[in-house]
Amino acid sequence: MGFFSDKRYLVSVGLRDSKDHHLIRQNKKEVIADSWMSAVNSIKQEYGDRYHSVTLISETEV
Repeated sequence: MGFFSDKRYLVSVGLRDSKDHHLIRQNKKEVIADSWMSAVNSIKQEYGDRYHSVTLISETEV
């Protein structure tokens, strides 16, 4: 992450339920990253197999 180029992304993360993989739960999360793809990749790494989707709610400069 670059200090001067970081942005704060408020996102809605779709996560598969651990018992019923057809059920998707939406959680809001704040991520600080230097690009949208970095934010998405960090969310994918954090949630692993439970990850389903991510939707941008807002983006602001840090």
